[in-house]
Amino acid sequence: MREFSSKINPKAQARMDFILEILSNKSLTKKELADVLGISSRSTQRYVTYLRKTKLIYVDYWKRLDHKAVQHFKTGDKKDAVKPRALNDSERSKKYRQSMDDETKDFYLAKRRAKRWADKWSKVAPPETFWIRA
Repeated sequence: MREFSSKINPKAQARMDFILEILSNKSLTKKELADVLGISSRSTQRYVTYLRKTKLIYVDYWKRLDHKAVQHFKTGDKKDAVKPRALNDSERSKKYRQSMDDETKDFYLAKRRAKRWADKWSKVAPPETFWIRA
């Protein structure tokens, strides 16, 4: 049992020991830790923050889930992994289009073609003004 600050109650100390034991075997996110511990994600956040300040755990790696990058923690005093940069608009759009099914992609392209045609025909003078050019 690791000795923490004297201000920490025994139940919290036991829980932090359990967290360290879990993270020594494999990397977990805060959400996964909360599920294993059976406590709220906010409570888990407090434990993780304390353990990171005392340099007992570190960010092992980052994994991109949907549009967010999520930290995976591991026991130890190593340097934190570098957070990946956020996707810019074109990368996000490209990723979204790649995830579309064929039917949705065809509909998306048809809308783009229709818009292009509408833009092209809006430049032509309306039929009511033909008498002016005659």
